Amino acid sequence: MKNWKKIRLILALSLLTNAICIAQQSFYFSLESPAQLFTGEMAILNNRDIFFVSCFSGDSINTCGYFGQIDNHGNQKYASSIENHSLSSVLLIADEILLVGTSKNDSGEKEINIYKVVNNNEISIEATFPITSHSNSASSPKAFLNSRNEIVIFYSTFYNIQILVVDTQMNVITQKIYSNFFTFFDLIENPDKNSYTGLSLTDQYRFIVFDTNFEIINEYPGEYYFWLNNFKWINDSTLLNIGKTHDDYIGVETLDKNFNRLKSHEFGAIDTVNHPAFFKALLWPDTGNSFYIFTTKGVSTFHTRPGWLGLAKFNKESLEPEWIRYFGGSDFYYQALSIEQYADDGILLQATRAYIYDEVRKEALVIIKTDTEGNFPLSIDNHPAEMQSQFTVFPNPGQELRIEASVEGALLELYNLNGQLLHTQSLGSGLNSINTDQLPPSTYIYRISLKNDLVGSGKWVKMK
Repeated sequence: MKNWKKIRLILALSLLTNAICIAQQSFYFSLESPAQLFTGEMAILNNRDIFFVSCFSGDSINTCGYFGQIDNHGNQKYASSIENHSLSSVLLIADEILLVGTSKNDSGEKEINIYKVVNNNEISIEATFPITSHSNSASSPKAFLNSRNEIVIFYSTFYNIQILVVDTQMNVITQKIYSNFFTFFDLIENPDKNSYTGLSLTDQYRFIVFDTNFEIINEYPGEYYFWLNNFKWINDSTLLNIGKTHDDYIGVETLDKNFNRLKSHEFGAIDTVNHPAFFKALLWPDTGNSFYIFTTKGVSTFHTRPGWLGLAKFNKESLEPEWIRYFGGSDFYYQALSIEQYADDGILLQATRAYIYDEVRKEALVIIKTDTEGNFPLSIDNHPAEMQSQFTVFPNPGQELRIEASVEGALLELYNLNGQLLHTQSLGSGLNSINTDQLPPSTYIYRISLKNDLVGSGKWVKMK
């Protein structure tokens, strides 16, 4: 006798204009801006609040930096802005919150600033450092703390890459400039604590190893080209590297200490452009057997086409995906910015959202909290409403798939774990039989949407 296990999805969607709390472990927070957003980073404070930064700029609008704080339910405590400043990185040192960004001086030249958050909703400039050449083309700086609690800042112009190291008293320790063949998206400290690794992306694809003064120690050619990289030493001798491949997928690889490839995997939705999150795409929890990658599906220069956020869970040993979830689309263009792990092991995703029918691009900053299985808030509609739908997905696991629906007009999408869409079917009210004869035994992801809103998702296991 078959063991038929029913999964009942009773999905109550409460759509609010600011924060959407649909479960104990997830929320959806949004903050509107008048223009396009360019940066995004988060930090988890000791009281479990979430601190965030971003900035916007437009043709007729001056650059403006955003910073703010939300609680563990996605409720806004405050949100402030600072005109003519761009904010891009958050650093926590003891009980202080430091920010890194740029502004222009009286001569119109860009400068690097380090700010301190004071009185919750105000910031003060602690130190300013000139960008030595071609400052108007400077990218948004990235910053991190090394093992000596020094602040490492790196940024690029059209002509060079600049690296700045300062101590907590804002004294310059090292400042290096290299020609722009060193343009890279990530820079990390190595396990020996006496060197760093960056990745050249311009004339030749190669890993660059620097000493603590950022003098070049060695260079290693990369075997395969990845763009928009994010990497991490997962042990003393293994580097995990992710990035965009030439064919618009997300590439994942592990490398030995000489940067030879050990394992690799590619994933992403077919017939579209997939990007890793622009500022931080990789989350490697200290415990557990899995890690996470945050992506954008449907990347476009314009906001007039739908775009989705993607969250993928990978096995640390096999480098194979356990699942891939997509969220967004419909009337919105989403773009991934950064990912962090929350204090309760939930996952925080920072992104931008634009309404595709706006003639002028305006973006909201969104922060989404999921549980460890990537269960998203189930709607992105920005208009107050309430919906309730009920579906029964069974048997699970099973050799065939049936869905009992209480409403007419829902749409089923069935994906493999690589995010490839395998089957779509309209659902009528009542019992629906899904044709899965062509699918081999495996684990699949189903999504049920109603009037362009995602109202259900989960795993379905096909048995032999």
